[in-house]
Amino acid sequence: MNRRKLSIKRVLIIDDEAVVRKGISRALKGKGIRAASASTGLQALKIMEGQIFDLVLLDIKLPDIDGIEVLKKIRAHYPNTPVIMITGYPSIDTAVECIKL
Repeated sequence: MNRRKLSIKRVLIIDDEAVVRKGISRALKGKGIRAASASTGLQALKIMEGQIFDLVLLDIKLPDIDGIEVLKKIRAHYPNTPVIMITGYPSIDTAVECIKL
């Protein structure tokens, strides 16, 4: 089996809950991964304008714009950046839409 090692050095965490952002950041730091964070979709998109990320962790429910809309913008402007969607409000319809994007 051919296994390609992922080289993840910088992650952007987008979540409106500070405890989630801090917990994920702490876990990543323990693995030697640098994390930036944003509490809103617009803040995250602004951060992405000036930095390159190896991975984005994106909450679906955000206070300003929907995580799906943020995902669409990331796909349009940064098509090679992997995105993992996270949510405390899962639904099949949302999962299917995220996978399609």
